[in-house]
Amino acid sequence: MSYDPPCQIYDISAKVILHQLPLNNDTINTVMTFLDMYLDPNDCMDKFWFKLGRETCNLIEWNSNCINIVYSGFGKSTNFYKYLLPFSCSYGPTQKITCSIRSKLDDMICVYYPIRKKSCDENILKISKLRSILDVFYNNSDCEKYPYTKKSNRRFSKEIRVEEKMYILNFIRRLKLYKYYIENYVINKILPEEKIIHKELSKHFNKYGKRIDKLNILENIPIENIE
Repeated sequence: MSYDPPCQIYDISAKVILHQLPLNNDTINTVMTFLDMYLDPNDCMDKFWFKLGRETCNLIEWNSNCINIVYSGFGKSTNFYKYLLPFSCSYGPTQKITCSIRSKLDDMICVYYPIRKKSCDENILKISKLRSILDVFYNNSDCEKYPYTKKSNRRFSKEIRVEEKMYILNFIRRLKLYKYYIENYVINKILPEEKIIHKELSKHFNKYGKRIDKLNILENIPIENIE
């Protein structure tokens, strides 16, 4: 069973279908260059906001799961743990880059759907089944809790299971995809007249990229030997 939440901003269905056909990798890669697999805001803005909000919330929950996995094996003293904290909204220092990004995206959606004009948000609330526009970036996750192993004593094993490591590495890949999407499909594209918001988002994502780069250390996180 995979605990990775489905990606909301990138559609892999076409890629899956191509790999099922009798095509070599070079042909598949050529075909893929003509396809845009990313969520297109122009198709439906209500769908765009809902899916971007869900991906944002899922990444925050996914990060919490990764933090719990790393803590169960190493505690809080290693960089494996510390470098995950900036992507959390629950742990670590009060100034977290993810919380700042979520706040700016929430500012944008509140501009797009004026809260005092209830008729504006009827369709997105129907699609999302959320109670309020304010829930889109704050209460929109469907990421499951990962069943990590809690330690029964104070000693840490200094290793995690191989499937836990893959779960963490998949999370890092999704962070990179999310960064690419925001920078290429959202900043200066959605509500371009909101120049201050876009300027601040751009600044946040410059820091976001640097934080993601530090997560490369998790590629070397020790895994348990299974004999």
